[in-house]
Amino acid sequence: MHGKMKPFYKITGISLAITFALVLVVSACAPSTPPEPAAAPLKEIVSEPLTFTILHVGDTHSYVMPHDLMLKLGGKDTLASLGGYSLMASAVQDVRQKEKNVMLLSAGDSTEGTIWMPKFEGLADFAAINALKFDAVVLGNHEFALGTQLSKTMVDTLEPPVLAANMDFSLEPELAAKVRPYVILEQGGQKIGVIGLITPDTPGIARPGNTVKFLPPEGVTNKYISELNSLGINKIIILSHLGYEPDLKLAAAVPGIDIIVGGHSHTFMGGPEFVELGFTPVTSYPTSVDGPDGGKVLIVHAWESNQLLGQIKLNFDDHGNIHSYSGQPFILSSDSFKLEDANGWNPVAGDSSQYATIMQTIAGNPGIRIYRNNAEMDKVLQPYADQVAADLNAVVGIAEEDLIRGHDVGPGPVIADAFLWSAQKVDPTINLALFDTYDVDYDIYKGPILANDIHMVLDLRHKLAAVTLKGSLLKMMLEMGLDSHIKVKMPPPCFELSGFKMTIDMNRKSGERITEIQVRDENGQFIPMNMDADYSLVTTDFLLEKGIAPLVNKISLGPMGENLIKSFLKYRELDIKDVDAMTDYIKYKKTIRNPTEIRTTLIPAESR
Repeated sequence: MHGKMKPFYKITGISLAITFALVLVVSACAPSTPPEPAAAPLKEIVSEPLTFTILHVGDTHSYVMPHDLMLKLGGKDTLASLGGYSLMASAVQDVRQKEKNVMLLSAGDSTEGTIWMPKFEGLADFAAINALKFDAVVLGNHEFALGTQLSKTMVDTLEPPVLAANMDFSLEPELAAKVRPYVILEQGGQKIGVIGLITPDTPGIARPGNTVKFLPPEGVTNKYISELNSLGINKIIILSHLGYEPDLKLAAAVPGIDIIVGGHSHTFMGGPEFVELGFTPVTSYPTSVDGPDGGKVLIVHAWESNQLLGQIKLNFDDHGNIHSYSGQPFILSSDSFKLEDANGWNPVAGDSSQYATIMQTIAGNPGIRIYRNNAEMDKVLQPYADQVAADLNAVVGIAEEDLIRGHDVGPGPVIADAFLWSAQKVDPTINLALFDTYDVDYDIYKGPILANDIHMVLDLRHKLAAVTLKGSLLKMMLEMGLDSHIKVKMPPPCFELSGFKMTIDMNRKSGERITEIQVRDENGQFIPMNMDADYSLVTTDFLLEKGIAPLVNKISLGPMGENLIKSFLKYRELDIKDVDAMTDYIKYKKTIRNPTEIRTTLIPAESR
């Protein structure tokens, strides 16, 4: 599989962050949350049959313009220029012209992911969303990456309703006045209720601050379905930024849901048409779940990065039940392609036999469609494009080969090396660097590396920070980090390392999987780690802070608890942005390749 795709959750460093909380405290038993009361049976509301189509996106992450992604076309690895709002606008216009009743929904995380975000703080994305005339948008955790300011800008700027039913905005009157729990839309003369939900994990994976609260989804969903039902509305859509697994649980637990249009987990749904393109879908499109009232609940997701449009047509009977449906998500492609030779990736000429083969392959595959730019959307985005053009096209360095994410290859090792190199310029005592493999968000292809490529690889805008800890504590941290990753179906090796190596034996039990750690000495040689010695480790401030906060809460250290823990770890911020660290390092190196050394030796289970 190539391109930007994650298994299940896009959990920003959460596995490693949880580790910092766990390795320094004796376990404490938190009181369990009482189960939500079961909803009363919904009354049946008789209506007329109805057919309408839902178009949907999710986790678009500021992918405003097309980007290169590797596909299998005509049996060859091919870089295709995919996605962006102009191609999206052409696709949406096409479907709206062909179908009678069409609804366009966004499942959250509209922002953060490319250079367009720090440049415009979401305004380019919001202008495009307005131009597309979305019917509803749900808030995502990335809209709270840096407090509530981005979400405030979003609700002030967007014309479509912004939803989040499971949030408490009582301390944020501006948001309370504009964010709705649901919206009632009309299709074919009938009303449809759309309820928005955001992941309650947001405080652990973003920085929303203390003025907003995130509530469990089931109770509020029951409440608002009942409210909509009492208004005579029996067609219910959940616009969810919970993630695929929580969507499955919600569908099985709450009666009255017809379809969940989801996001957050970057879940790729589809069939063999996508396998032919070189991808491995997680599940079929749609997924069907048995609801608690005996009905079927459909779940659809639309992958990520503005490169795929979900499309499902629903046929309701006169009792408001879905009696049939048809769906086909499709990748949005331009007619621009590249093939690789000894000199790198080169454009495919439109009059070549190779181009004809590519076009023939696409014509026979329902999972990908070619569109041209939409003139109206181009006009909307042009003022922003003019301002960002120099940054988009700035060459940072050269990739001498493809850096495709994998075990000790791809951008990950480069990130770890860049962190260590940058940190040592500020504090020469720092000798180790650590990064979460699952936070490496994009591949780098052979040829010029542009500034925007770095922003797509590191899309979260964090800064570097360092701590000092014993070798034994570092090993324990890594062991717990492995456990945390495995728990959320993120298999090892999990870590990007610089300055040290380790061996992971998956045949061993939890807490004993790391059988060896070696650190680089002053002569550049690797020697066994001294478990009693101090080591200084650089990673991101976000990772460290999100580990310290739950620790403070668990052991009730009070308002000064965070400072106490930071003092214990000799925590220091380095005032270096992660993107700047990687950019400066590549400029210094001029060219980069995949590393030849094995930094993490992985012994698979049942294999010695």
